[in-house]
Amino acid sequence: MGAQFRITPDKSSGIDGPVDVEVLDLVPERRLVMQWSANTLHAEMVWELAPTDSGCRLLVVQTGFLGTPQSVRARQVRAAYWYMFARALPALLADATGAGAANRAGP
Repeated sequence: MGAQFRITPDKSSGIDGPVDVEVLDLVPERRLVMQWSANTLHAEMVWELAPTDSGCRLLVVQTGFLGTPQSVRARQVRAAYWYMFARALPALLADATGAGAANRAGP
Protein backbone atom coordinates (compact mmCIF):
# COMPACT_ATOMS: atom_id res chain seq x y z
CA MET A 1 0.00 0.00 0.00
CA GLY A 2 1.01 3.58 -0.43
CA ALA A 3 2.25 3.05 -4.00
CA GLN A 4 1.91 6.21 -6.07
CA PHE A 5 1.88 6.70 -9.82
CA ARG A 6 0.48 9.00 -12.51
CA ILE A 7 -1.92 8.13 -15.33
CA THR A 8 -2.92 10.19 -18.35
CA PRO A 9 -6.56 9.57 -19.20
CA ASP A 10 -7.99 9.71 -22.70
CA LYS A 11 -9.37 13.14 -23.65
CA SER A 12 -12.91 11.68 -23.83
CA SER A 13 -12.84 11.11 -20.05
CA GLY A 14 -13.40 14.81 -19.42
CA ILE A 15 -10.45 14.90 -17.02
CA ASP A 16 -8.06 17.73 -17.78
CA GLY A 17 -4.47 16.55 -17.49
CA PRO A 18 -2.72 13.76 -15.62
CA VAL A 19 -4.16 12.02 -12.57
CA ASP A 20 -2.06 11.28 -9.50
CA VAL A 21 -3.01 7.90 -8.04
CA GLU A 22 -2.26 6.47 -4.60
CA VAL A 23 -3.06 2.89 -3.55
CA LEU A 24 -4.88 3.06 -0.20
CA ASP A 25 -5.76 -0.61 0.29
CA LEU A 26 -4.90 -3.84 -1.49
CA VAL A 27 -6.13 -7.37 -0.85
CA PRO A 28 -4.65 -9.50 -3.66
CA GLU A 29 -7.24 -11.01 -5.99
CA ARG A 30 -10.08 -9.39 -3.97
CA ARG A 31 -9.93 -5.60 -3.46
CA LEU A 32 -8.09 -2.49 -4.65
CA VAL A 33 -8.77 1.01 -3.28
CA MET A 34 -7.14 4.04 -4.91
CA GLN A 35 -7.28 7.82 -4.42
CA TRP A 36 -7.33 9.71 -7.73
CA SER A 37 -6.41 13.42 -7.74
CA ALA A 38 -6.27 15.90 -10.64
CA ASN A 39 -7.28 19.48 -11.47
CA THR A 40 -10.98 18.61 -11.76
CA LEU A 41 -11.02 15.30 -9.92
CA HIS A 42 -10.66 14.09 -6.35
CA ALA A 43 -12.14 10.62 -6.09
CA GLU A 44 -11.79 7.31 -4.35
CA MET A 45 -11.97 4.23 -6.57
CA VAL A 46 -12.85 0.83 -5.10
CA TRP A 47 -12.48 -2.31 -7.25
CA GLU A 48 -13.69 -5.59 -5.74
CA LEU A 49 -13.84 -9.12 -7.12
CA ALA A 50 -16.33 -11.63 -5.70
CA PRO A 51 -16.48 -15.27 -6.75
CA THR A 52 -19.66 -16.54 -8.42
CA ASP A 53 -20.72 -19.98 -9.64
CA SER A 54 -19.65 -19.11 -13.19
CA GLY A 55 -16.53 -17.02 -12.47
CA CYS A 56 -16.46 -13.71 -10.65
CA ARG A 57 -18.24 -10.38 -10.32
CA LEU A 58 -16.41 -7.05 -10.58
CA LEU A 59 -17.78 -4.17 -8.52
CA VAL A 60 -16.42 -0.68 -9.21
CA VAL A 61 -17.44 2.25 -7.00
CA GLN A 62 -16.21 5.80 -7.56
CA THR A 63 -17.01 8.54 -5.04
CA GLY A 64 -15.99 12.13 -4.46
CA PHE A 65 -15.85 14.59 -7.36
CA LEU A 66 -14.71 18.21 -7.26
CA GLY A 67 -14.44 20.96 -9.82
CA THR A 68 -17.12 19.91 -12.31
CA PRO A 69 -20.89 20.08 -11.99
CA GLN A 70 -22.09 16.66 -10.81
CA SER A 71 -24.41 16.04 -13.78
CA VAL A 72 -21.63 16.76 -16.29
CA ARG A 73 -19.15 14.51 -14.48
CA ALA A 74 -21.74 11.74 -14.13
CA ARG A 75 -22.36 11.72 -17.91
CA GLN A 76 -18.62 11.66 -18.60
CA VAL A 77 -18.01 8.83 -16.14
CA ARG A 78 -20.92 6.75 -17.45
CA ALA A 79 -19.67 7.11 -21.03
CA ALA A 80 -16.08 6.25 -20.08
CA TYR A 81 -17.12 3.25 -17.97
CA TRP A 82 -19.52 2.00 -20.64
CA TYR A 83 -16.65 1.96 -23.12
CA MET A 84 -14.19 0.38 -20.68
CA PHE A 85 -16.48 -2.33 -19.31
CA ALA A 86 -18.68 -3.09 -22.33
CA ARG A 87 -16.00 -2.94 -25.01
CA ALA A 88 -12.38 -2.66 -23.86
CA LEU A 89 -12.45 -5.08 -20.90
CA PRO A 90 -14.16 -7.97 -22.76
CA ALA A 91 -11.65 -7.62 -25.61
CA LEU A 92 -8.74 -7.53 -23.17
CA LEU A 93 -10.02 -10.61 -21.32
CA ALA A 94 -10.59 -12.47 -24.58
CA ASP A 95 -7.00 -11.73 -25.62
CA ALA A 96 -5.69 -12.81 -22.21
CA THR A 97 -7.45 -16.18 -22.45
CA GLY A 98 -6.60 -16.71 -26.11
CA ALA A 99 -10.24 -16.47 -27.18
CA GLY A 100 -9.60 -13.18 -28.93
CA ALA A 101 -6.92 -14.65 -31.17
CA ALA A 102 -9.17 -17.64 -31.99
CA ASN A 103 -12.06 -15.33 -32.89
CA ARG A 104 -9.85 -13.19 -35.15
CA ALA A 105 -8.34 -16.20 -36.91
CA GLY A 106 -11.56 -16.94 -38.80
CA PRO A 107 -12.33 -20.19 -40.65
